[in-house]
Order: sequence, then C-alpha cells, then structure tokens
Amino acid sequence: MQVYIPIKGEKVTPTSTNSSNDTQNKKIVNINTATVDDFKDVTGIGPKKAEKVIAYREEHGQFKTLHDLINVSGIGEKSLAKLKDQLTV
Repeated sequence: MQVYIPIKGEKVTPTSTNSSNDTQNKKIVNINTATVDDFKDVTGIGPKKAEKVIAYREEHGQFKTLHDLINVSGIGEKSLAKLKDQLTV
C-alpha cells in the first residue's frame, strides 16, 4: 500500500481502486441541461434515449422532478429506479 501526503495547500483529487466506490465517483447528470454527449456517462441511457429526453425537454420545458422522466417514451418506473442515482434536476 502506498500513502500520499500532499504538501500544505496542495489540492488532491482522491483516487480509488475499490470497485464499490465506482458508483460514488460517477458524474451526476442534470437532465435539464445535459446534451447527448453528457448522457453517455449514464448507464441505461444511450444516444436514442438521450435524444428523446432532450426533445421532450425542448417541447415541454424543463423537468421539475426526476419522476417527470417517465413521460419520455422508453422510460418507465423500472428504468427510472435504475437511473435516479445518476441524474439530477
């Protein structure tokens, strides 16, 4: 094991080799501002679904809650349950 002690005032980005921390290190995507490219980091949303989310947002306005995603074709309650930890409004 190797321990790194930063110099006083040095900003350090934490790294982890523990796979259980992988979900904690994932980027949270804002569904009201995300582009198709931003959605590529979200497990369970491919380019087609990302385009549907964006099209819905452009047609109906910003999402008020994550639950509003079920109004997007192809996203139901089960999908939303899997996605909710990766998304925000």
